[in-house]
Amino acid sequence: MNIQWDAAKYTSDFRFVHQYGSSLPDLIGGAGLPVLDLDCGNGAPAKELAKRGHTPEGAGVTG
Repeated sequence: MNIQWDAAKYTSDFRFVHQYGSSLPDLIGGAGLPVLDLDCGNGAPAKELAKRGHTPEGAGVTG
């Protein structure tokens, strides 16, 4: 079985998955806290957290 990951197809077909977690960044405290993204998606939640200041330098978003 050979399966290729297609992030664009995932985003178009399964957008609802990361939309369910769209309020998650609001629940996490201030910028700079470490975040481990264990989601098997397109990285949208991790991208949003990074935009809010959870950056890879020091404590940050790891996906």
